[in-house]
Amino acid sequence: MGSQEDRRLNLKIGLGLMLFLAALALFAYRPAALLGVSGDALTSSLGNEGDGSCVEVADSRWECVIVTNLSSGGSSQTLYVETRAWGCWDAYANPERDRGGFSGCVTFFDML
Repeated sequence: MGSQEDRRLNLKIGLGLMLFLAALALFAYRPAALLGVSGDALTSSLGNEGDGSCVEVADSRWECVIVTNLSSGGSSQTLYVETRAWGCWDAYANPERDRGGFSGCVTFFDML
């Protein structure tokens, strides 16, 4: 049988591994919480399929041109986006940000 010190060491290793895996899962789920939001990641998160882009115009406020429907010639739309904690965002079709909004979050795949 192992000594009590061996069991404590195994417990510490197990807890350390669990904490590491939890941190890794959190990073994969919401990487922008650690890395911040970039224009490219935000563009991807909004569903861009073409040459769209997002530019930060003020702190946590972005103006994005999103290109969609490439299979039928493509169309572009300007969205006004506010980013929040954890890399999540609210997007609006008008600069007053008072109607027609939708929300989402930047994911690991948007950062690639």
